[in-house]
Amino acid sequence: MKRTLIPCVGLVALLQVSLPLFAQTAGRVLLATGEATALRAGSPVKLARGSEILEKDILETGPNSSLQVRFTDESMLALRERSQISIESYRFSGKADGEESAAFRLVKGTIRTITGIVGRVDHTRYRVDTPVAVIGIRGTMYALGFCNGDCTNADGTPAPDGLYGAVNGPSLGTNKIAVENKAGESILTQGQFFRVATADSPPVLLLQPPHFLSDRMPGKPKSIAASGGEQTGASGIGADSRANPLPAPLGQVAATTTDMRFIPQTQNLGANGLPVGVNVSQGITFNQIGGAGVVQGQLVWTTAGDMDLHMLTPTNVEVFFANRTVTFGGATAKLDVDNTSGGTRAAPAVENIAVTGSVPAGNYTFFVRNFSGPPTASVLNVTGNSNASGRTYAVPTLNSGQTSGNFVVTRNPNGTATYSP
Repeated sequence: MKRTLIPCVGLVALLQVSLPLFAQTAGRVLLATGEATALRAGSPVKLARGSEILEKDILETGPNSSLQVRFTDESMLALRERSQISIESYRFSGKADGEESAAFRLVKGTIRTITGIVGRVDHTRYRVDTPVAVIGIRGTMYALGFCNGDCTNADGTPAPDGLYGAVNGPSLGTNKIAVENKAGESILTQGQFFRVATADSPPVLLLQPPHFLSDRMPGKPKSIAASGGEQTGASGIGADSRANPLPAPLGQVAATTTDMRFIPQTQNLGANGLPVGVNVSQGITFNQIGGAGVVQGQLVWTTAGDMDLHMLTPTNVEVFFANRTVTFGGATAKLDVDNTSGGTRAAPAVENIAVTGSVPAGNYTFFVRNFSGPPTASVLNVTGNSNASGRTYAVPTLNSGQTSGNFVVTRNPNGTATYSP
């Protein structure tokens, strides 16, 4: 990965950024506590749950405050108190089309982020500039904190200045970040913690992260504290950054990202990349919701979790809520239901991906993600030959942010289908 280092700019220069005439919506606020603002065209805008975040915004938190943002590419960003980050540029059309990009500048304080679609294929399209190094990603969850006379150790003593980082993982990527400055480029992997003292020095590994990277974020969401419950409408879940409108509640989403500690590991995987403990049934029954396909996957669950079904086509293009329709050859793969309704149901929630048309032979790889919400066990039905055969998998419980292993449907050239397992 080759980058050109950009000299650090002062806060005054950052405040001179002008808002474009048509600034792209970058995301929405999931949670704002205390003093959370966006400096937009030189004017501060107070942020609340559901507030729109735009390209070129400078996000800032005050004392005892925190902010969480979900971007349109499925990434998440959390700011701890007394932090500031600038969205230098952001481009995402709703799918990975080669034009997506994201560039941020960490001015001060501490952030934690889960990277999304931007940079997943082309790592040079994502970067975070800091005063001492440029951070690139290989796809992971990580935390950064820049100290300039304003950080303390757990015992109250001053922490040395510099950039601190923790590569948390796991993720759909390679669980690595790149740290580049005048000393060269270093690759840090999951479970490593580091400090970069100056723009001329390489990262130095630490035995453990400083407490200001890993302890809990302060505050309580005002929207919840004031009302005694969840809000909906323009400032609530309906203003979420996905392309589809989402109904209430969102309480489980806020709860999953307020903690700067590590996200739990995904479950152990066995043969064929399947989660250990998966129950398999050869009898299959699809709920009659959302149509059918020659190749089809249907996810069914009954909790308040925001569960997502993903599928990779034989051409390795991902179909999911942010990239709902994919055409390849004479076939069309489509996510026809993005069901994120909350609450325990008498009737289950259902999400479908169906492939119709002249469907080519090859591997169709399904996997499940608990995007946010309570621990959820789900059922995945798949077929590769218009339901002439199929499998039902009992997917083990996934905690919020966790992703299952792969469930592979192989469509054979003669029109039959095989399954792993």
